[in-house]
Amino acid sequence: MNFIKKNMKGKRFIALICFLILSFLIIIFIRFFIDSEGYHVCIPVKFNSANLPVAKVQIEKKEFYFLVDLGSGIPLSVDHEILKKIVDKESLGIATTINIRGNEYKTQSYFIPRLKIGNLSFGLPRIREICDEDINSRSYGIPLKKTLGIVGRPLLNKVNLLLDFPRSRIIASNQLNKLKKMGFDLSCFTKVPFEKGNAGIIILINTDLGIKRFLIDSGSTSTLISPVFFKGIELFKKKYDMFVFTSLKFLIKDQDFGKNDLCLLNFDAANFDFDGILGMDFLRKHTMYIDFVNKFVYVKKEE
Repeated sequence: MNFIKKNMKGKRFIALICFLILSFLIIIFIRFFIDSEGYHVCIPVKFNSANLPVAKVQIEKKEFYFLVDLGSGIPLSVDHEILKKIVDKESLGIATTINIRGNEYKTQSYFIPRLKIGNLSFGLPRIREICDEDINSRSYGIPLKKTLGIVGRPLLNKVNLLLDFPRSRIIASNQLNKLKKMGFDLSCFTKVPFEKGNAGIIILINTDLGIKRFLIDSGSTSTLISPVFFKGIELFKKKYDMFVFTSLKFLIKDQDFGKNDLCLLNFDAANFDFDGILGMDFLRKHTMYIDFVNKFVYVKKEE
C-alpha cells in the first residue's frame, strides 16, 4: 500500500515537472514569435538638391544612395551602369510604366535575390532600369544631380514607417512603446484612415478649395494640385516655373497645418485617382507614421 502511494506521488511529481517544463517552453515559444514579428530599425536619410530623401542601400555587398519614393509603384529602379554590374539577376522581360503626366515608357525588368536598406533585408525584389524622364518628373525644374536608384512603395509598404524627415531619418517600426520612448506618442498625433489608390497612399485634406484627395509622395519636391479646380481663376505667383495657389487652411482631420503653397501641375486624370500630391515641402516639416497593416496615417504638427 505504501509502495502504491509512493508510486502515485512519484508520478504526480514527474507530471508536475513535465507541466512546468512545457509551460516554460510555451512561454519561450510565444516570446520568440512575438519578437520575431517585431521590428524597429532606424534608417538615416540625406536630402538631395531637390529636397528628396535618399538612403543607403546594399546590392551584392555594394552600397549606394537611392531615392526613397512612396509615390513610385516600381519596387526598385536603378541606373543602367549599376544594373549591368549586378551578377545575380533573372530577366522578367519588358516592363511598361506610366508617369504622373500620362507618358508611357518601357524598360527591361529583373528579379534580384536580395536588397538591404539599413538593417532591413528584402527578398526577391523586382528591379528595372531607371528612366531619365521618371527622374525629371520629380524635381519640376530644380537642378538635380544624377540619381542612381529609386526604392518604391511596393518595397516600403512591407513595414510600418515613421517618416521623421525633420530629424533626417526613417524608422521602420511596429514597436509603439519604443517609438513612445523616443518621443513619438502616436496618441498625440492626428490619426486618419488612408485609401490605397492606384498610385499609392491617399488621404483627405481640407483646403480653401474644399476637401481634396492627396497622394503622399516623398518623391515629389512640392505639394501639387490639379489645375482643373482653377477654371476662371487667374493666378500670378510662380514657383519652379509653376503657378502657385496658397491655401490659408490645410486641415488633416481637425488639425490645421496652416497655409500651404499648392503648385499647379497637370495630372493624367485617366490613370490616377487623386486631386493633389502631398510633397516633401510638407513632409520635411512634419513627422508622419504610416501603418500599412491597419491603413492609418498619423501626422504630428511640428512647432
